[in-house]
Amino acid sequence: MKINPVNDYRVEVELCAEELARLGLTFEAMDWADVDTRRALWSLVGMLKEQGVNVSLSGRLLIEAGKLPDGVRLCFTSLPETGKPRLRLKKETPVLRCESRLAAKSAARWLPGDIYADRKRGTYYLLPEGTYAEAALARAAEFGTLRRLPWARAVLEEYCEVQDL
Repeated sequence: MKINPVNDYRVEVELCAEELARLGLTFEAMDWADVDTRRALWSLVGMLKEQGVNVSLSGRLLIEAGKLPDGVRLCFTSLPETGKPRLRLKKETPVLRCESRLAAKSAARWLPGDIYADRKRGTYYLLPEGTYAEAALARAAEFGTLRRLPWARAVLEEYCEVQDL
């Protein structure tokens, strides 16, 4: 486990595959609605406190998860106190921005998923479904620009049209 305290309010933690298995976590199944995910994350917060890293639970705690080649990066951010404590888990989703529908369809051969069209800007987005390997992401990135965004699915579903493959 690699721990990187960024400042008084934010701590980044990198977990390898073995540590994730010990905690009973996988990136794909990580969901705050799942009791096992919450227990594992609380255990991780306890382990951080044992190592002298302070994660404040007095206000709200934002937990962001990003996939690494051999594990997961978690960022714990203590937010200002406003009302009762609230916790959220936010996962980064890879999204590929393509300049043409053909490029998005070509990328979908390596990385299956949904294609969204932004008619106003004339761009297309490939949002992968399920699990994916880093090699598949790299191969698909040849057809566009790959970004990891926590809000990609919600924005694309709201403002873009789903395209048939």
